Amino acid sequence: MRKIRTFEVCVGSSLLYGPVVISDPLLGCPLTVAAGRVRAARDGDESTYFVSGWGTTVEQALQGCLCEADETYFAQIIPERRILRSCADAIHGRVVEPPGILLFSEEQYDRRKAGNRQPRNMVPARWDRSAPEDWILSDGKLGTEQAWVPAGLCFLGYDPGGEDRSLPAADSNGLALGSNPEDAAMSALLELIERDATSIWWYNRLVLPRIEPKSMASDTVSSYEDWLRHRGRELRLVRLTLDLAVPIVAAISSDSSGRCPAMGFAAGASWSAAATRALGELAQCEANLALLSQQARQQGTTGFTPGARQLYRWHQETDLGLCPYLQGGNSGPVCTDESTLDYASCVKLCHEQNLGVFAVILMQDEQRSLVRIFAPGLRSTKPRFGPGRLYSVPGTLGLKPAGSICRDPFPF
Repeated sequence: MRKIRTFEVCVGSSLLYGPVVISDPLLGCPLTVAAGRVRAARDGDESTYFVSGWGTTVEQALQGCLCEADETYFAQIIPERRILRSCADAIHGRVVEPPGILLFSEEQYDRRKAGNRQPRNMVPARWDRSAPEDWILSDGKLGTEQAWVPAGLCFLGYDPGGEDRSLPAADSNGLALGSNPEDAAMSALLELIERDATSIWWYNRLVLPRIEPKSMASDTVSSYEDWLRHRGRELRLVRLTLDLAVPIVAAISSDSSGRCPAMGFAAGASWSAAATRALGELAQCEANLALLSQQARQQGTTGFTPGARQLYRWHQETDLGLCPYLQGGNSGPVCTDESTLDYASCVKLCHEQNLGVFAVILMQDEQRSLVRIFAPGLRSTKPRFGPGRLYSVPGTLGLKPAGSICRDPFPF
């Protein structure tokens, strides 16, 4: 694990402090990571959000962190005038109901009280469409159609409504800030498609083709691979693209014996873009693990959050030699960068698989837009085992799962 030095650089308006550079550029790493804690946007809100960003320079890493901070900050602000309180039965027009977004199984609902002892993956109560809920109207121009979507799944820190709530807390999956609504929607939809593919790969333990890093038209990929190698670590790129023809890459590093792994994932408009972004996510994971390892040595793990403890345990216990899906299979076809992907083409790919896309513009000014995308049927990486693509896609593509669906939660 590489050495980490922390030092505060500057303060952004959405940040409580920081951002803090946590990967030392003096060590010669081609990627730098910065992190910070986001301010609460509502009075009395004690929620804690941490964000990070990466780049090939300190300035890019700081800018990425500040962008993530703004995304998280503004996603906490609820436009009360746009909220409709109603039961689904009484709403005129299309309603996107939570079960199609959440994709919990009947077994998970049946066992929710026992399962909810693990607070990181809370299972809500069964959906009751005759009970009142808060809704917000999506934008018909950005999505496949206009519809009412659950406000509780749009905004971070939304009041879930007690122990018998029918919605879990909203997360950042499908949330993005961009220079305009379409730019933000593109990033958000790519994230949903990437998380869906990652979930299908992870829980089915699919062995998918490896990509040769040197084949990527990206100096960052080559330089990062070389940097890892000089420090006794190896880089694997795995092609996660399934039935939706969007470039999706998993970047996985480990020491030379296959231990102490870290991972990053990304989709992109081209293979090089996806691989470079996956390396940025990997660099953030490695920096996080370095800090956790340092804390574990000095103070133990008792102060870790449940998420940090889960990630650190996976990092400490996983051996890639025992996990063929993390190693990847034989190299597939060369991933060329000839791509015409834009937001409209991504929406079309979803529509061809009978997946609707619903976009909510949460915030917009002259310089940026914040968009939340829902695509019911696409899965998050959280352990949710309802019927759908998790089971059907491998069979459709002739892929062989390692066995029954794995129940080990995704480590972050």
